[in-house]
Amino acid sequence: CEDWFKRFRSGDFDTDDKKRSERPKTSRRTPICKRLLDEDDTQTQDQLAEALNMTRQDISK
Repeated sequence: CEDWFKRFRSGDFDTDDKKRSERPKTSRRTPICKRLLDEDDTQTQDQLAEALNMTRQDISK
């Protein structure tokens, strides 16, 4: 609200949403990850990361 007030006060009455960056594209590895989980849903993130040659942080996203 404060930001809008500042914009209106300065003469900017545009209420349209500003363009935002798009959502990141889904990884091509997602179907592979799903298949691995379908085969064994007890796998840990570390095991999936190793199987997909990714980091655990990438898997958790």
